Amino acid sequence: MILIGFFVMVLAGAVKGMVGMGMPTVAIGLLTLILPPPQAVALLIIPAAFTNVWQYATGPGARSTARRFASMMTGLTVGTFIGGFGIGGLDSPFTLPAMGIVVCCYGLLGLASVHVHLPEGWEGPLAPVVGLATGVINGMTSMAMLPAVVFFKALGLGRDDMVQALGLNFMVASFAMMPILMWPGSSGAPLLDPWIIGASIAALLPAGLGLNLGRRLRIMASPELFSRIFFGFLTLLGLYMAARGILKLTA
Repeated sequence: MILIGFFVMVLAGAVKGMVGMGMPTVAIGLLTLILPPPQAVALLIIPAAFTNVWQYATGPGARSTARRFASMMTGLTVGTFIGGFGIGGLDSPFTLPAMGIVVCCYGLLGLASVHVHLPEGWEGPLAPVVGLATGVINGMTSMAMLPAVVFFKALGLGRDDMVQALGLNFMVASFAMMPILMWPGSSGAPLLDPWIIGASIAALLPAGLGLNLGRRLRIMASPELFSRIFFGFLTLLGLYMAARGILKLTA
């Protein structure tokens, strides 16, 4: 199991290094094949928080990005608590199929290369709503991609601004999940388990190796080919997770 976890974190880090996102999606999606969702999320939380802080803080416009998306991040935090504490969170029997559906939808959107343009003046009113919706999904699945990623793309952000906004979004989502993983209702508060904390800290090494590998591959590989393989893989993984979760519900 340790060897499997090592390679999962290397793969997840490599994906993040190449495209700037996807680490929780890949890692949680694969880890839930061998672990319950709360334990899988808790194992990932420290490397996810660390890499997202690094992604956000190393960009040129950290303060301006934080100011611009402050209302969205507030909604994200509130929504995470609603999803995590009020709608069953990671303990819900619907968590695994919900994770699968989120992963599958994300993969399909990537394969379809959907382009949405947000009319001028809509960003302000929509930002907290998008943050709240993303937060509710994050609280139940620990996946904060949708609808946040679609919203950022609809704003037409440049490459660097997009990477930094994603880093901010995932960083806030990671920290907002920590109280949920420390709450006794979350399958015994997994983030307070010394073994899981140690394993999560140890996961920093393979995640860092993967991140460095992903940056190197980004220079050598075709971004278009990688994107199609990546999103195709996520679609299949999401379908499998959803099917497995639904079978458990009906068993």
